[in-house]
Amino acid sequence: MIKSQSSLRRLFLALTCIIATTVSGAFSAAEAKVTLSKLFVDGGIIQRDKPVNVFGTARPGEIVACEMAGNKGVCIVKKSGNFLVTLPPPQGDGPFTLRVVGDNLIEVKNLTPGEVWIVAGDEGIEKDSLQAAAPIDSADLPPSLQLFKVPIRLSDAPIRLVDGRWLKATEPGAMSFSALGLRFGCDLAKQVGGPIAIIQVSCPESPIKSWISAGGLLSKQETAGASGKSTLRKADYEKLNDEYRASLQAWQAGLTAGKEPAPKPLPSVLMRSAASALFNGMVAPLTPYSVRGVVWDHGASDIAEVLNYKNFLAVFLKDLRQVLRQEGLPVIMLQSGALGEAQKGDDSPISVLRHVQFRARVWPRTYMAVGVDMDKRDAKTGAISTDFDTLAQRVANIALTTQYRTPAPISYPIIETVEPVADGEALKLRLRHADKGLVYKGTPSDKERDKGQGNGKETVSIKGFSVSSWNHQYFDADAELQNDTIIVRSKFVKQPKFVRYGWGNSPALGLYSQDDLPLVPYISDR
Repeated sequence: MIKSQSSLRRLFLALTCIIATTVSGAFSAAEAKVTLSKLFVDGGIIQRDKPVNVFGTARPGEIVACEMAGNKGVCIVKKSGNFLVTLPPPQGDGPFTLRVVGDNLIEVKNLTPGEVWIVAGDEGIEKDSLQAAAPIDSADLPPSLQLFKVPIRLSDAPIRLVDGRWLKATEPGAMSFSALGLRFGCDLAKQVGGPIAIIQVSCPESPIKSWISAGGLLSKQETAGASGKSTLRKADYEKLNDEYRASLQAWQAGLTAGKEPAPKPLPSVLMRSAASALFNGMVAPLTPYSVRGVVWDHGASDIAEVLNYKNFLAVFLKDLRQVLRQEGLPVIMLQSGALGEAQKGDDSPISVLRHVQFRARVWPRTYMAVGVDMDKRDAKTGAISTDFDTLAQRVANIALTTQYRTPAPISYPIIETVEPVADGEALKLRLRHADKGLVYKGTPSDKERDKGQGNGKETVSIKGFSVSSWNHQYFDADAELQNDTIIVRSKFVKQPKFVRYGWGNSPALGLYSQDDLPLVPYISDR
């Protein structure tokens, strides 16, 4: 029991003296009490210019002291067995040695300041490089890039220590890492330089409520109802996690044996749909590791709850910043990609979801990259392949411009205003970020000879627009491009009031800026 600040100060000085002696052999492995997060390893990367949050588990009531680059800190381990010591950012490029002492001494050597990013979400993040439209050349993988993939794990309560290990991008296992995350890291390594670390946290078919802490869900009336609905108990989670790991091992063994590839197994839907289950098992063990930012690709898992997604997304972003202890944490969202057949009708929940994501881009420190045009659907098999190279570059450009003061094209053209023209028989769409004009990349069938004029010129029929009157029944529209405005009309709607662009499960986006960024999907009646 520490009774005064002076006694705490004396204790701190005594402990730091112990650290300075570096008596690494003083404690046997059997006596070790302090366990550090696996994010702290020899040769690892810590976020540059941010506090170093050193955390792990130890004996409750134990006093833990930390030292790195002359900075020292001390704490008393909580009853839960968790500890956290925050050190100031080290000065210089390193490498540094982190010393942690309690009942035992731990040394982590050759820690180097660099840039650390988390890539998180559902299917889009989970896809590895073997599922990408084009393979990545191993010669393009920089040795300065390190990868950490958090294994899928769900829990009824927050877990402190993360599973997994750091992997250099040049090692063979890198190809099983997120295709988007790997390419994003490569782009940062080329443009920013220095050590780059990417942490992957992903689980397919996982609703957003599973990614939010229990406290986060309870913070807003519209999301509080999702908290506590699960009937699963701790024993259920342990049993279902064991079953998932066994099925995953069997699947991996089948691949090794050369069997026909089967769909990769997923944890029980009961766990994946449980509130806070993924936060507890995969996000909580990362907190509060300092990072530069987060790339978030999620949405397809929530198309059944799309009308309430806005509330959950707002809570998720606020909760993420709180648990990572970074109020100004930048989050780069990916607007949801293609999904199934190219459906254009009103019943396209994924289009509504894209609109929610579009509206969320104006929230503080929140950015959006468009990716639906990067998904190509095979007409025969229905399979969707993604151009992760271009998509990762779009994400990296946002990071470079907003975080590293390296200007890159990030301003997507958007429809800013809609107003009636031609006595109300057409709509004029005014665009933002289109001052250099737009380019139409339609298919050859979209171009027709203007035979009526007899001049041999081509007129371009711009696809992707539809209009409606007050009844909200949409019909395909003809569109005419005029510099930074577009005129749309339809012979089926005499007095159009609303317009859509890029609406549908798998829309074909044809209009691009001079920087090769697509006009963002849009709807004016929501």
